[in-house]
Amino acid sequence: MEKFISGCRVDDRPESEKMKDVNIKEIVASVATVNWVEKEDKDWRRFPEQNQHYKSSCVMQTCDKLATVMLWLKEKVFVMFSDAFYQLRSNKPNPGMIGIEAFKIWEENGLPLEQLVKSNEAKTDAEVDIIEVEQYEKDIAKVFAIKGSVGLDNGDFETVASTIQQTGKAIMTWFYFTSEEWSKLIPTISGNINFIDSLHHSVAAVDFGLKNGKKYLRIEDSAHFGGFTEHYIDEEFFKVRNWFVRYPTNFKFQDKTDDPQALKPNYKFTKILKYGMEKDADIVALQNILKYEGMFPIERDSTGNYFALTTEGVLKFQIKYNVADPGELNQLQGRQVGPKTIKKLNELNNDKSNRYSFINSSSFILCRTILKYNNRRAILASSIISFWILLQRKCRSKG
Repeated sequence: MEKFISGCRVDDRPESEKMKDVNIKEIVASVATVNWVEKEDKDWRRFPEQNQHYKSSCVMQTCDKLATVMLWLKEKVFVMFSDAFYQLRSNKPNPGMIGIEAFKIWEENGLPLEQLVKSNEAKTDAEVDIIEVEQYEKDIAKVFAIKGSVGLDNGDFETVASTIQQTGKAIMTWFYFTSEEWSKLIPTISGNINFIDSLHHSVAAVDFGLKNGKKYLRIEDSAHFGGFTEHYIDEEFFKVRNWFVRYPTNFKFQDKTDDPQALKPNYKFTKILKYGMEKDADIVALQNILKYEGMFPIERDSTGNYFALTTEGVLKFQIKYNVADPGELNQLQGRQVGPKTIKKLNELNNDKSNRYSFINSSSFILCRTILKYNNRRAILASSIISFWILLQRKCRSKG
């Protein structure tokens, strides 16, 4: 077997870019307590196995697994995705990926279907890099694009379990280790190791539970260290060896921002708001207004924490209503709600009518879909996916 090459690259982006990454504390007011229960082997969630062979595509393979789980939650069928978009990495032909870049590729391009783009036949990076993806295959891939992704704090074992419990989704988790530590069903820490010289690997945490009274996360692994396609990670190993955690929001076709009875917020702002403020009532009101404007995900909590997602919404608001000249807005990048923005917010939202805005949701979504897929290939792509899922359901029911 060829030597495994680490597939997880250290994030070398400037801090100004990292500040734009969405973290769970901005969108979840409080993390739910985990219901830890004892599980027999048959009770743990399992999904179809993957094999990255000698590729360093573990990060994109993990995205594929996360997408498989998300679609299973919605349709209750297993769909395998291709890692061909690994070829879109910015450091090509060098191996590995930055985690946030993989999610950005997924967000902008979707993920191709393995049945159409046979990446499993590619055994090395060089082979996957020359896979030709036809335009109709790219159109189908875009059906599975996501709206965004959310980061968790490194080593936060309980929040990973809680997120799986609350969303049902799988979570991308990165670890560093030696081959001896990882090549077993339950990885163990053998001693202090140098991060730079260790192996760096991305896997999907798909379930949580107790084994003989001890807490574990069950992860699925595309690299097959020691012949294992799964591992059980205990809290000690996770806290010491985990160094990246992130999960997708929703597929774009699951958009929930069109509330048929959106109540217009009514609030008067009096103070300047800035990036980094937390648990602030004015920021809660700001986030509610951004939801009403379609600039903040309506399915997310209004936490009162001003970070990346709020920053993005504020900038969209400022640009839409032309609250200042473009140069000033470009410099601030939505990191401050100052006097000019406060004036516009109060003009729009500080009134006594407190009126409702009624939208014919079904008609709106239908029109949006027609506009979005107003070309033959995209319409064909959607039809193929719908037919294929229905066929899978029919075969399953007969089987």
